[in-house]
Amino acid sequence: MYFIQKIISVILILVMLSACSNEEKVLEIKDKSFAETLLINKVVDNVSGSSGEPIVIKEDQRIIKLLTMVEGMNVKKGDYDKFINKLRIRDSYSFSISDEEKLTTGTYVAYSFYVLEDGTFFFIQNTGDAIKRYITTKKYPDMLNKIKETLEIDF
Repeated sequence: MYFIQKIISVILILVMLSACSNEEKVLEIKDKSFAETLLINKVVDNVSGSSGEPIVIKEDQRIIKLLTMVEGMNVKKGDYDKFINKLRIRDSYSFSISDEEKLTTGTYVAYSFYVLEDGTFFFIQNTGDAIKRYITTKKYPDMLNKIKETLEIDF
């Protein structure tokens, strides 16, 4: 009987720890000063840039406005493989933000996010020491339209 109680205790602890690791939080981007260049792509049928040339924005204020718009979303740690599978079958937008002046597809970026047309956001932050990935806990379907309008995206 004592052995069974120990096993149940261990299982409960593991369940509690796994629940904590997938905890919901509010997305914060404390320091936006790194944002020097923004590269925007639309991915259609799993082909990046298939809807035209990528858009490059170097206006700090517009990039900071974008970061401010997505800040405050409810997110949790994201399962990268699941999200990549969703990207393969749905059209999406990618936003890559770098502290470098020149930015092209495939270049290292400090911060990026993808948006599915249903309003699901997937954020990737590369601090150099670690890569953090978050996915929104709910869909923000109107946010993509607001972003496109603010940044004058026409694809």
